[in-house]
Amino acid sequence: MTPDYSMMLRTAVQVQGAVFATCLDLASRCTRFLASEAAIVTRTAMQPLQTPPEQRQNAVENTVWTLYEAHQLLLRGISGVPALSILIFLNELDRQRGPRKPTDVLGENIGGSSNPLPLLGS
Repeated sequence: MTPDYSMMLRTAVQVQGAVFATCLDLASRCTRFLASEAAIVTRTAMQPLQTPPEQRQNAVENTVWTLYEAHQLLLRGISGVPALSILIFLNELDRQRGPRKPTDVLGENIGGSSNPLPLLGS
């Protein structure tokens, strides 16, 4: 198959569309994640102010621990973004391109009759 300009342009448009869809998906996931974490942090930060003075030390320690766990969760989420983004990108690109014919290791169509390695004795 010889690539022509229309194929290259179509592929470029598909890749750009997949990149745009990936950015939108990651932005929406990040917004949802940050909103839920902000709610937890706000609720946790207000907890020591609502406790009686004799239990305030325990409430502050619990708050610090919960904020530390939220920070760890945020860092785990940030470290997973590259792997998640490539999976979203490849999924979106496959969705735009549509189903492909299966190919063997050498790139030839499985259903086709062309075989670059002829059988011995034929």
